[in-house]
Amino acid sequence: MNRQWAKQPGFTIVELLIVIVVIAILAAITIVAYNGIQQRATETSLKSDLRQAADLMTLACSDNNGVCPQVLPSAIKVSKGNGLSLSATSDASMFCINGSNSQFSTMAWYYSTDIGSSLPQGLNTGTCSGQVVYGSQTGSQSKNIVLNTDFSSGWALHRQPGNLDVTTRAGTSNDPQSNRPVMIVSNTAAAAGWAYLQGTVSYSDVHSGQSYSLSMWIRRTVGSVPTSAGLNVMEGSATNKALSTTTQTISSSWTKLSWTATAAMDGLSTQVVYIQLPGNITSNWTVEVQDVQITQN
Repeated sequence: MNRQWAKQPGFTIVELLIVIVVIAILAAITIVAYNGIQQRATETSLKSDLRQAADLMTLACSDNNGVCPQVLPSAIKVSKGNGLSLSATSDASMFCINGSNSQFSTMAWYYSTDIGSSLPQGLNTGTCSGQVVYGSQTGSQSKNIVLNTDFSSGWALHRQPGNLDVTTRAGTSNDPQSNRPVMIVSNTAAAAGWAYLQGTVSYSDVHSGQSYSLSMWIRRTVGSVPTSAGLNVMEGSATNKALSTTTQTISSSWTKLSWTATAAMDGLSTQVVYIQLPGNITSNWTVEVQDVQITQN
């Protein structure tokens, strides 16, 4: 008995392509939705960490006769990926806590009781206006060994004969850190030579063989800069380098220069951080610097 099998038509290439495209679109929608859910969940955990830290800081201030500590209480528990730190305030009886997340770099919240600040009190998006208190970082926030990051003190300009000026201004919404000061360096008259900014660093936190991340935001606002900028740590005599770097180009827009270096020696009592400025200062120019960071990896 003969049987005839009916021919079953298969999918055409066009139909297969349509199915693949539909699956890709659905996958992309799912990924975007998941990332949004994950970010909202992370933001919720960060705000919860800040509220808990604020409650414990309030108790710590009260227990210390109204004077707030310069470190976060050890009882504070920080969720995975979140980081907290204290910022300087206008009054010792007040505090401002920064919150960030290592996965979502643009996520920033703060909790402030500082009535002397221009920022709203309580829990808000953004960062505290004062410089981060050295050693107050906890969680995913690494300790920045550069001191006086608000440029108010501890910084000096060194140059061959020239006419460079250094000033500071408050940060704005157009800067990487809208609530943090900006250092302005201007070459007001043409002069051949070199220039660098010298700041202070916690030399006890520099250890031979240890890896460090160095970074700063910098931009050129006036004129042309023929060479590039760098950041390193060396002795006060500018001879022995503990952390060296290769220079990078200064752009007309804010650019974060960052690199990794291994310390060649332990910290010395005269060790300082140097921001190398354009070596050729034969033309008028102005550069701005913000958020100088050196952290241990």
